[in-house]
Amino acid sequence: MNTIFIDSQSRLWIGGNGVYVIDLEDSRNTYECIYYQHKLDDPESKINEKITCIFETKKGEIYLGSLGNGIYLLEDNGNNEKYTFKNYAVRCGLSDTSISNILDDENGNLWISTLKGIYFFDINTKRAFKFDEGDGLLVPQFYKRSGCKTINHNMLLGTIDGFVTFSPLVNLPKQKQRTITLTSVVCNGNQLIPYLNSDNLPVSISTTKELHLYPPQNSFEITFSCLDYIEQEKVFYFHRIHELEEHWNTGLVKRNAKYTNLPPGKYTLEIRCTNHDNTWSTEATCLSIIVHPPFYKTGWFYSLIAILIMSILLYIIYWYNARQQHIQKLLKEKIEIMSEQMEAINKEKLSYFTNLAHEFKTPLTLIQGPASQLIRQTTDPKEKEDLQIINRNAQYLLSLVNQLIDLRKIDTQNLTLNYSQFNFSKFLNTTITDFSNLMKERNISFEKIYRLKSDHIYSDKENLHKILFNLLSNAIKHTPDKGKITLHANQFIDKSNKLMQFISVTNSGSIIAPDEIDKIFNRFYRIPEQNKYTNYGQSSTGIGLHIVKELINLLGGTIKVKSSEKEGVSFRLYFPITLADAAENEIHEEYKEPVPVEDKIEPFIPIDRSKPTLLLVEDNPDMRHYIKNMLKEKYNIAEANNGEQGYKTAQNIVPDFIVSDLMMPVCDGSDFCKRLREDKLLSHIPFLLLTANSSETARIESYENGVDGYITKPFEQSVLLAHIDSILKNRDLRQKKFVEQDLNPILLEVGQSDQQFMNEVMNILEKNYTDPQFGVKDLTERLNISYTVIYKKFVSLTGLPPVRFIQLYRLQIAKKILESSTNNVIVSEIAYRVGFNDPKYFTRCFVKQYKQTPSSFFK
Repeated sequence: MNTIFIDSQSRLWIGGNGVYVIDLEDSRNTYECIYYQHKLDDPESKINEKITCIFETKKGEIYLGSLGNGIYLLEDNGNNEKYTFKNYAVRCGLSDTSISNILDDENGNLWISTLKGIYFFDINTKRAFKFDEGDGLLVPQFYKRSGCKTINHNMLLGTIDGFVTFSPLVNLPKQKQRTITLTSVVCNGNQLIPYLNSDNLPVSISTTKELHLYPPQNSFEITFSCLDYIEQEKVFYFHRIHELEEHWNTGLVKRNAKYTNLPPGKYTLEIRCTNHDNTWSTEATCLSIIVHPPFYKTGWFYSLIAILIMSILLYIIYWYNARQQHIQKLLKEKIEIMSEQMEAINKEKLSYFTNLAHEFKTPLTLIQGPASQLIRQTTDPKEKEDLQIINRNAQYLLSLVNQLIDLRKIDTQNLTLNYSQFNFSKFLNTTITDFSNLMKERNISFEKIYRLKSDHIYSDKENLHKILFNLLSNAIKHTPDKGKITLHANQFIDKSNKLMQFISVTNSGSIIAPDEIDKIFNRFYRIPEQNKYTNYGQSSTGIGLHIVKELINLLGGTIKVKSSEKEGVSFRLYFPITLADAAENEIHEEYKEPVPVEDKIEPFIPIDRSKPTLLLVEDNPDMRHYIKNMLKEKYNIAEANNGEQGYKTAQNIVPDFIVSDLMMPVCDGSDFCKRLREDKLLSHIPFLLLTANSSETARIESYENGVDGYITKPFEQSVLLAHIDSILKNRDLRQKKFVEQDLNPILLEVGQSDQQFMNEVMNILEKNYTDPQFGVKDLTERLNISYTVIYKKFVSLTGLPPVRFIQLYRLQIAKKILESSTNNVIVSEIAYRVGFNDPKYFTRCFVKQYKQTPSSFFK
């Protein structure tokens, strides 16, 4: 404990290691003591505080002197529970922070004695001014708490060598404000001298405004002075770099500022000092310090690097493009070589097929001639129908041979024109007549519009027939049922005064995309996924339109295509003609093309109900007729000409077997089979696929879709019959195994849909077999299927009608009960348990099924 003091508010202050405060007027809390152990203005710092003296001014302000921390002013004394203090030390001019005593004068200002002198503390400005030996003070070191005021208001302070007395009423001299002068600068241990280090310091440091530092110079030390040699020990200096420091650095007598590792940039060094009265100088001395970056951090270096990187990137892009161009050039050369080789091979192949086609013409002629002769001679309708099938197909094959020959002639440029005189309107009508039955069958309306200057023209009739026939065939192929086809024919004189023949064939219901128009005249090109309504004799090979364009070019004309959703597709061609004299003889030889046979599907009427029903799906009417004749002795035959119609027919009649072609319009055989297998009512029907496609991919895809058999064309009648019999026999064997082995549906080896159906049936029977009233009617209601469909499905899958199947299920349950019984059981009880009303009837059914009585199972 160093000091005890009672203030004007009756508070006891005890100073020493910290300070204790006791309110003497508050006796209710038994004089509670508040203790401040650590630094009074920063208790959180945990720095121990030592109080040497306590003083209260006339205004009631309480100051506390400390050992090493200057003086404290009590800021808030209204709340006795918590006090706050403000510290005054070096920054206010109190350079000696070990306080010995505090007194005040008549003006209320404080006189503070320390171990190194006396300080005058202005309570208004809160600034301290020092008096020491230079001011006439003989002994600067004062004892703690040793001091008082005399009656004449002089100060009396005890020192280590007697006491000192003085009058506090002094007037401080008014002096000029001090200014800072820079005296030297040291960089990296070397002093910078003007003219020797002109890059850093162009003029003297005392007059320069800028200091330049170049790599590796990034640290410096500057010395400065106020040039006051009398009181230089009383001068405080303040400095900071404005861009880096918010608070000033304070130093007494210390006249240098040192900074290290400054990053590149521009900085401002500010230096100030205290005046004679210990106030700050109003003006600061400033020095701009420019730390230059190394070359690799300068803008021009970054620009150079950017240019270098861009150059490298451009070079890489150039190199890559050059390499790609070189690769493309090599690839193009290789493709050209391969194209030439492929073209040579294709020419050889086409030449081979053309020669082979020429060889076909002789046997086809030998087939057509006798067939036509026999048609005229025979009177048997069946034989005549078979001969007409032979004649039609030979004629169709001959047309394909002729197309192949024309294609070869186009490649070798040996296709020539054969001009003749003919009646053009009659020629058009004759060609249209070839398609009249086909359009009538599909309810396609046909409109023809002629505007001819003369009916008789001079042109190549045979090639015109090929052109018109291909265009009409193509129009019918892409016109839906009940659509419309329009033929325009017009003659006009063009700008060069030539007589031109215009022909257009327009069909509704189809459209060609703009990017496909230029491709449709390419050889073997077919538009993918385009709607087709193809009949037999109209299969697309991709060469018809190619031949049309080549023939039009040979005639000196042009062909164009227009397509829109409203009008459909229109093929328009122009070629020059010459009018002929009607009196001249006409050549009546006409080019013959195969005329599509009319495809009529007769309504299905089962002639012999004892025969199973077979659905035959084939788009070729001749092939369908041929297969029908093969099978009609053993089956009632229903017909359809595509998969869509076949599916609808199967829904109506639920056939016992289906034979279908693979390649058909609207819906092919593979999709047809897939739809059947996904249909719960039709999934049980055996399915045999006929096709000319013998590829492994087509075969695998067909079996994945659920076909039971696969035959490639051409085939023998015996092979077809053997396949059908084999499928039915295998089914019978599975059914027999199913009946003999406890009605396990897995033994049927059916598809997923049929397996689910049988599992559902078995679950229904398992829940209801004990009910004697449960029968086929209840089963159809639970399955939500008609009796006719259930009957055919049960017979097809199990070989048993529904009634017999339910009975057999109950007998199987009874057999299992009898086999598992170890003691004598009553047969009638078992009969009732499995749903029989009459035990005698149960015994008869059991003996008929298992060839022994129920009682013999447990004897």
